[in-house]
Amino acid sequence: MMHPFRRHVARVLQCPTEQTHYRLFSKNLAILNQESQQQQQQQSQQQPPKEDNKTTELQKKLEELEVKAKEYETKYKSALAEMENVRRIARLDVDKAKDFGISSFAKSLLDVSDNLHRALNLINSEEIKKVQDEKLMKKISSFHQGINMTKTILLKVLENNGIAKMPDPTGKPFDAKFHEAMLKQPDPSKPHNTVFHLINDGYLIKERVLRPAQVAVVVDDNAPDEVPATPEQEQQEKKNE
Repeated sequence: MMHPFRRHVARVLQCPTEQTHYRLFSKNLAILNQESQQQQQQQSQQQPPKEDNKTTELQKKLEELEVKAKEYETKYKSALAEMENVRRIARLDVDKAKDFGISSFAKSLLDVSDNLHRALNLINSEEIKKVQDEKLMKKISSFHQGINMTKTILLKVLENNGIAKMPDPTGKPFDAKFHEAMLKQPDPSKPHNTVFHLINDGYLIKERVLRPAQVAVVVDDNAPDEVPATPEQEQQEKKNE
């Protein structure tokens, strides 16, 4: 047996006017459904899912953190380089202090070596043998040997501390880096600007001039003065600059 509602619908649909209304209603309903679906699709395209938004935010934060990490890495490397430079300078200062800290003291000892050298040059072994008094000769000989031994020990101590005597520059061209001209004298038999006499020995400390050799130099009055300034004069000029 048919349901009353269905019988009513069937009776209504048999009427042409009702059929027209029903078709219009169905068409409008289909259009509304289609528009609703299109709006939902547009909204879904315009508004990304919440999960996509979170992913984008996390990606931005990650990029910001990477930039900061690179900045910190650059600062860290710069700090390390600066620390290493400070250590290098400190090591150089310590090495210089170790190598040249005794320069002032060693330079004062050079006067002692000079005086011992002069004392030995006053009397040589041949002159000692000419002394007729045997006892006096032995005393002078022992004194001479004692001075010679003292000089030898002193030079050995200086050598053990990196201080070495320069070679005798006699007969060689004057070099202001290692020589100090104490006397200038013309001599036609020798080339101009040649060292002809050593007054006091020069010394080096760790390949640096501790004291230049004090020398006498041949000069030609007609030639230009080619003897440069002494090391002390050069240092004084640098200080004045």
